[in-house]
Amino acid sequence: MPAKKQKKISANKKTVFLLTFFVTLFIGVIAFQAFKKQSLRVPGQLSTSDEIKNQVSEPVVERFPLDQNGTTQLTVHPSKLTNYSIFSFTVPADWEIQEKQGENVVALTKNNYEIMFSQPSVGGGACVFPDTDLTGTNDLLADYPVIEDYVEIRFQQGVLRRHEQQYPADDPTQSAFTICENMQDTSNVFEVPLNGAFVSYITPKNPSAAILREMDSILETMEYK
Repeated sequence: MPAKKQKKISANKKTVFLLTFFVTLFIGVIAFQAFKKQSLRVPGQLSTSDEIKNQVSEPVVERFPLDQNGTTQLTVHPSKLTNYSIFSFTVPADWEIQEKQGENVVALTKNNYEIMFSQPSVGGGACVFPDTDLTGTNDLLADYPVIEDYVEIRFQQGVLRRHEQQYPADDPTQSAFTICENMQDTSNVFEVPLNGAFVSYITPKNPSAAILREMDSILETMEYK
C-alpha cells in the first residue's frame, strides 16, 4: 500500500478516535453532574421546577351541592404561599357565589350585601373589646381603640365578633364590617385575619338587621379542615 494512503487512513482513525473520546467525555461529565446534584438533594426535597410548580398556586374553591334547592358547601384551599387554613362554609341558595382572582378569593352577594373572603400574604392586627385581657401584652394593645359595639358569632370551632368599621369605604352610601376571631380563649384577644381568611361585609349605609343576621349565620357554618 502506498505510504500516502497509509498516512491518510491513520489520520482518519485518529480523528474518529478523538471525536469518540470527547463525546464520551462530555456525556460522562453531564452524567456525573446529574448524579452529584441528585446525591446532594435532601430526601423528599422537590426539584426547583417542582418547587415553583407547587408554591406558585392560586387559592382553589371547591363547590359541593348539599340539596336540590341550591344550598352549596364551599371549601377554600389557600395558596401554598400563605399560612391560611383550609376552611368550608355553607351558602344558602339565594346568595350568589363569585370566585375572584388574586388575594380576593370568593365573594357572596345578595342584592347590595356582600361577604368577602380574601387571603393577602401580609397584614393583620388585633381587635380590642371591653372584656379583652391586656395582661402580658407588653402594652402592645394599649393604643388600640376599644370596640364597644359588636355582635358575637359562634361557630363550631371558635368565636367571632363583627364590628362596623369607623372609616368603611370611599362610597358614603355603604357601610363596612370587619370580622375578628378569638385566638386565645382565656384572654379574649381577637385578631384579624381569621385562621382561614380576612372576612368583611359590605352593606348599604343602613343595613337590614335581618340580612346582617343572615350573613352571620353563614359564618356560623364555618369549619376548619
